[in-house]
Amino acid sequence: MTAAELMPKNADDLVLLHERAEKLAQSLDLKQPQHKSHIYMQFKLNDNTLFGIEQNMLDEVLYVKRVTTLTWLPTFIYGVINWKGQVLTVLDANYLCHQQVSTINEMSKIIVVTYEKKSIGLLVNELCNFYHYEDSELKTNLQSPIAFNKNYFLGLIDSSVILLNMKVVLTDPKLKIEYQ
Repeated sequence: MTAAELMPKNADDLVLLHERAEKLAQSLDLKQPQHKSHIYMQFKLNDNTLFGIEQNMLDEVLYVKRVTTLTWLPTFIYGVINWKGQVLTVLDANYLCHQQVSTINEMSKIIVVTYEKKSIGLLVNELCNFYHYEDSELKTNLQSPIAFNKNYFLGLIDSSVILLNMKVVLTDPKLKIEYQ
């Protein structure tokens, strides 16, 4: 059987074939914004405020145990731990966001975050779950509730979850410990 034999012969079939071809030939509107979907881990701090970190920044979640606290470290650093054979700094997320030290409980965890081969631990009071959001859902024109550095605030999701910009946290020169 040839392709010519498969072609419609009557006028009604030819009209239908032409209509289908026109629909398939319509160009896609490439000017429409493409909404990218993201996944973030939601967690709570002392005052039960909800925060989130994008999943692509997460490396591991650890129990709060065997954290070594050093009195000479700045207040925003909870301590250090041995993580995969290296010393990992654990930041107090509550202090970074509210300038108050965390209240440790049985639900507290350390979230290990990595960006460009830099890793830190982030002490949080309670992990919630993973959730999705789209770029269009992230509200960035609101005033940041974060006291330490407004750039740590990436946006607000559902008017209740503050998404942290961990790229800024990990590259902030103010969080660098200067040895003297």
